[in-house]
Amino acid sequence: MVKISQPHRTSAAIAELQIALDLQDEAEKLVATRLARLATLLSSPEPRNRGQRRGPVLVVNNPPRRLPPLSDNAA
Repeated sequence: MVKISQPHRTSAAIAELQIALDLQDEAEKLVATRLARLATLLSSPEPRNRGQRRGPVLVVNNPPRRLPPLSDNAA
């Protein structure tokens, strides 16, 4: 016995399936893009001796505190 489904239910199920497939496709593209970007960043050589830097560098000049010796016998 063949059961005839209602056209509305079938078309709604197909539409829902298409949306799910589209979302999966977009997610896969996003992951592929991020992985490609990460691979590019990891494979690019670091600039050396060229005076190039990737961004601003913060230099802090805080000399370490001179602590007193732990005992009187310490030099």
